[in-house]
Amino acid sequence: MQACFLFFSAWLSGVLNSVAGGGGLIIFPALLLTGLPAINANATSTLASSTGYIASVAAYHDKLPTQQLSWLLGGVSVIGGLLGAVLLLLLTFLSADKQKLMKLHINHLGLI
Repeated sequence: MQACFLFFSAWLSGVLNSVAGGGGLIIFPALLLTGLPAINANATSTLASSTGYIASVAAYHDKLPTQQLSWLLGGVSVIGGLLGAVLLLLLTFLSADKQKLMKLHINHLGLI
């Protein structure tokens, strides 16, 4: 039953992503409902969506207005994603007091 629920949620998420985006609003809560921890559900949802994003870029790469701007924005997005993932993993391993301190520092840097 759980596999059917996840299959339908993933299918609906893919359809929504192909039309307008926002499929994560369906698949992420579905993964949480099945008992997957939030970090794992977030990573699974992002990885599942990334294949569609890569396919879209490959299909429309010749229609992008400027290739240089696309590479710049893509590079910045990858760096930001990696930095966010590292911070997320770092914060999960810290104690509650250290998490508050780290979030305060990140807030003051303007990163959140």
